[in-house]
Amino acid sequence: MQGRLGISFPIRVRSGKVAGVLLLILSQPKITGQQLVLFETLADQLGLAFSNVMAFEKLMEKYQQGLKKELANLNLEDIPAIKFTLRITPKENKTLERLMREQGKTKAEIIRELLDKLDKIGP
Repeated sequence: MQGRLGISFPIRVRSGKVAGVLLLILSQPKITGQQLVLFETLADQLGLAFSNVMAFEKLMEKYQQGLKKELANLNLEDIPAIKFTLRITPKENKTLERLMREQGKTKAEIIRELLDKLDKIGP
């Protein structure tokens, strides 16, 4: 490699802790002030990238934990899974459309709620 100069720069994350080291082996025996600024900037940018990755991983972990809690509380019987065609009269359709406007729900949601109410009343 014929390296004549080795320089290392700390890669610091947002907290100020060192997450790694940028090690450069150069063929010239000295570096200029511009090169020094460039290498320090590169190390700083790597630190910022590391910080962003770690923040994203924490966010995803928090999201997945929340999702697991939500899934644990789900009752599979409450999730619609059966599709069927319902034939209704024009009069019944007008009633459903009126309820849609009043309640801000879909026809399917209105019918499901009616069925749930009947189920609670019992046979």
